[in-house]
Amino acid sequence: MINQNALDWLSNAFVTERMAHAYVIVGPPRQEGTELVDHLLQLLFCENSENQPCLTCDSCRRALAHKHPDLQWIEPQKKSRIISADQVRTLQQQIYKTAYSADWKICVIVGADRMQKSAGNILLKTLEEPPKNSLFFLLTDSPQFLLPTIRSRCQLVTASTKQQSVHEDWLEPLLKVLTNRAGTGGAITAFARSDQITTLLKGAKSSAMSIEKELAKQENRNETKEVLEARGSSRYRELRTGIMRALMLWYRDILILACGGNDSILYYDDKKSILSERAEKISYSQAIDNINIIEKMTRQFERNMPEGRVLSTGLCKIIG
Repeated sequence: MINQNALDWLSNAFVTERMAHAYVIVGPPRQEGTELVDHLLQLLFCENSENQPCLTCDSCRRALAHKHPDLQWIEPQKKSRIISADQVRTLQQQIYKTAYSADWKICVIVGADRMQKSAGNILLKTLEEPPKNSLFFLLTDSPQFLLPTIRSRCQLVTASTKQQSVHEDWLEPLLKVLTNRAGTGGAITAFARSDQITTLLKGAKSSAMSIEKELAKQENRNETKEVLEARGSSRYRELRTGIMRALMLWYRDILILACGGNDSILYYDDKKSILSERAEKISYSQAIDNINIIEKMTRQFERNMPEGRVLSTGLCKIIG
């Protein structure tokens, strides 16, 4: 569900002329993140001088379709799922041109955490000296993977009231693995958990490919094997990112409890009792190490390192 407080806050910033030049919109990029930005685009581009956004004028309709001439909208490339330096360079060139019909020049980057380092550096230069009446929205569910210098130049906005980190089909079995009290603890439990999550990811990969094949069949698309594999791989990477983010949120909750934080901000608040048990058995530094391990694994996945090696090495180091 979209965060109405965030929408109201940003709308008020527009009305009172206090908009920042850049925002990181945290949430599922293609769900609540896009929904929140679509509301704002219609507000910012609306031609109606009174009832904004009117939702019916040409500018509102073009904004919603992401086809307004003063809007630059970029997403990860289909096959690589990466935002390239060339994409951001083109965006940079367009943002410095005179607005075509609106008061604003707006850039939206979907899945901003997927920018190559070179792409991030190009964007950073623009954020350091943004042109007048320019506005940037960076949509991501993993803001920790943005360059720190980019994050420092943006205001952080949460797009949803309760972010769903991964599809229910994979969240429930993942939580079953994480909450399993069986085992002797230590290395044996760690290896067992690693095997179980590896099996879970294999299932997600198989499911992603099956979904793409079924969609191609339903839409009568005569796709080549290579194209189907690319589509299936892209879908799987999104699922894997969601699973890793769910894993991160689990250990983030343990970290909160391990350092005596407020349990009202737990993501998995319905699992508070078992989270508390785990937090009591590890130190604060171990809880921090767990977070760092998961972040490292996610970066290794993005660099296409062998998945089995990443999982076996990383998951067996996690404590708790």
